[in-house]
Amino acid sequence: MTKIYLGKPPTIQRITANTTYTFTVTAFTAGVGDTYTTNGQTFTVTTAVTGGTSLVCSCPSTGIAPLTTGTLTRGIGSGTASGAYTAVTGSGTYTTPTSPSPNYIKVKMVGAGGGGSGGNQGLASTAGANGTDTTFGALTAGGGQGGQAANGVNVGVGGYTLGASTGGNTVNIRGSYGTSGQQLVSGTSQPQSGGVGGTSPFSGGAGGSATTVNGSAATNSGSGGGGGGSSGTASTSSGGGGQAGGYIEHTYTSPSASYSYAIGSGGTGGAGQGAGAAGGAGGSGIIIVEEYYD
Repeated sequence: MTKIYLGKPPTIQRITANTTYTFTVTAFTAGVGDTYTTNGQTFTVTTAVTGGTSLVCSCPSTGIAPLTTGTLTRGIGSGTASGAYTAVTGSGTYTTPTSPSPNYIKVKMVGAGGGGSGGNQGLASTAGANGTDTTFGALTAGGGQGGQAANGVNVGVGGYTLGASTGGNTVNIRGSYGTSGQQLVSGTSQPQSGGVGGTSPFSGGAGGSATTVNGSAATNSGSGGGGGGSSGTASTSSGGGGQAGGYIEHTYTSPSASYSYAIGSGGTGGAGQGAGAAGGAGGSGIIIVEEYYD
């Protein structure tokens, strides 16, 4: 009988968040060891700040990335009780194992999805925020564009202009587009569903539904958020879905000792206007490293 040698299966490392984050805040005070929560993840302050504009925190690499904007709520400590952040950046380092070292590694990664835009009634709603890039060494999987704002004349167009991918020697795929919203048909009162978020190779894109806050994309999917619906009253239209982040596959045949990385943050959903609902958030990015020893 012929024997088939399959080799040792790879060791899989899933990187779902950065280990260091810097939040842009206003007049924030916090001490080392204080904790703050946003998007379901708790972050620990690593640098004391008094009335500052930058809050530096740590996070486990297997945690949940924050959205591009949001609110930080204190858990432990005596610093600022709660405050908004308007931007966030982060980074981490992947260290290639030694003793033994892998013969080669394969990287699969996706940028973060854009948020869906809000629905509206008469005046313009708010566009969804763009997702941010996921990087690993020289690889860049672009973040997806947020859905564009809706108004009483035009529907919210789905995100489509970003999400490029560069550097992969196997696969470089631009993020799939979000779909546009809908406009009220004259003489009717039918609610309009929001646009559907673009879906990455990891699935998890959010659908649109009428008159309610639309779904957020799955965490670490890199897919787009759903557009906000509208009620069907006069001069209403629904929001567009966010674009998915770009996707990359790359093989390192002679791995370096380490690689810097950044996990993209999902774009925040845009606010609704009048009878329009808010859009859903985009999914954060992810990096999967497969370590092959045989």
